[in-house]
Amino acid sequence: MKILSSSLLEMQEFEIIWQKKFKDTPPVGYRLREQFYDRWLRFHSLPKSKRYPSTDEERSVLLSRANTLVGKMFRREEAFWLISSRPDYDESKIPLDPHPFTVESRDLPKAFSWEDLREDPEDRLQWSSYAKLLTWRPGLFDDVFLKIADGEEFAIVFASSDMTSLLAPYDGGFDLILPNVESVSELTNEFRTWLSDRGDGL
Repeated sequence: MKILSSSLLEMQEFEIIWQKKFKDTPPVGYRLREQFYDRWLRFHSLPKSKRYPSTDEERSVLLSRANTLVGKMFRREEAFWLISSRPDYDESKIPLDPHPFTVESRDLPKAFSWEDLREDPEDRLQWSSYAKLLTWRPGLFDDVFLKIADGEEFAIVFASSDMTSLLAPYDGGFDLILPNVESVSELTNEFRTWLSDRGDGL
């Protein structure tokens, strides 16, 4: 990741902590998974690894799992970072409005812009990450989880205030980056039936 610019003064704390914890890895689930594989764990959002919920009962299961997992990372009323990352340009190369970025009626200030240097130069996009300290309560972010589950939102990360624990929902489950391998083992044992049957954990 190459940082191109830093923006709002109140985002300096976020940028400092992110750089200290993750260095050049951008706040995107699949990149965090690749870089911190020993601290990574994936849970599926529905039984039998079904990807998309199609009934109210399945949505209820998905939300129960989402809130349970985040509840293992944050206490009720604890501050956490809600992070969203987006390309700065759409497919027609028209710049997108960067200020503010909204995730389900929550305005997130811009933290920094970056490029993924692993991409070929001709394919490389400029991205921006937006973040805000919010307060965790079970059920308060169900709208975000459902939008992600339906493929209407992406590249969202829930991070503890010190960024030792992260949860990146995707349309099919949840990628977690945990403080240590012991935490991975504990959650693996507690929620074993939510895991993939695949050997690589995906």
